[in-house]
Amino acid sequence: MEVHMLKVSLSLNPKESEMFELMLRLLYIETLGHDGSFAHIHPVNLCQSKNPRLKRVGYLLTTLCINRESKLSILMLSTIQKDLASTNLHHVMYCLTALPKLLNKTIIEGSVEPLVKLLKHPTDLVRKKTLIALQKIHELQPAVLPTYKTYLQ
Repeated sequence: MEVHMLKVSLSLNPKESEMFELMLRLLYIETLGHDGSFAHIHPVNLCQSKNPRLKRVGYLLTTLCINRESKLSILMLSTIQKDLASTNLHHVMYCLTALPKLLNKTIIEGSVEPLVKLLKHPTDLVRKKTLIALQKIHELQPAVLPTYKTYLQ
């Protein structure tokens, strides 16, 4: 019943203000073990939102619902690059929090350079999360970061 209601609600082109509740319903559906793959594109789209609340929910649901090998994760590459280069600290943090769970070959290739630049960020939490993301990249593809140990210093 809830799955059907969500399908209908999403097909009516909901306003941005309604998306938060609809995405919570998606989380509820996925948590109960039902297939919510029909709505997986919506969290990806929310990651591009200017609204910080929706962006945060978008990244959260993207990490929970989308497999890192999914074609939808490839759509995240430009959003990730844009958020890593953002001057808005919250956008950078949302992205860095989700990035280790989203990494695949395509995203790794497109995010290494912006991540290395973030190692010089003035905020210590950004540098810490950047190192976590680089460590995950090193685990998945060691050849991409041959000098990984130097970043730890």
